[in-house]
Amino acid sequence: MVLSIAVDAGPAVAGACGARTESVLVQRAGGLAGTVERFVVNRAGADAAGAKVLALTAGQRFRQLQASYLPADLCCDRFVYTVVARYADGSSKTVTTTDATPFTPPPLLVIIRLMTEKEPIAT
Repeated sequence: MVLSIAVDAGPAVAGACGARTESVLVQRAGGLAGTVERFVVNRAGADAAGAKVLALTAGQRFRQLQASYLPADLCCDRFVYTVVARYADGSSKTVTTTDATPFTPPPLLVIIRLMTEKEPIAT
C-alpha cells in the first residue's frame, strides 16, 4: 500500500528559508524482528498530517538539524528512523535517529510520529 498525501502546497509548504518540500520518506528499520518499513508523503496527494510534515521539513528548524541523533550504544532491538526530505531545488536533507534517544529534537519526533501513524508502502 502506498501512502500518498496531497495538498495544494503553495506558500504553506515554503519554510522560512524559502525551501519547498516535494516529498518526505521515513524508513523505520530494526526492532526485534529486524523489519524495514517505508512511509512516504508527497505534494501529489496529502492529507492534513502530510501537509504538516511537508511544512515542518521545509522549515528552518528541520533544515538546520544535524545529520544524526544516535546514542553511543545502538543495541537492544531499537528502531532506526531515517528521514529524507527532497526539495523543489533538487536538494535533500537526511536525518537519522533511533527510538528512545533522549536528545532527539522535537520537530524530528513530530515528523516521525505523523509519518509512522500511516500504513507503510509496499516494498
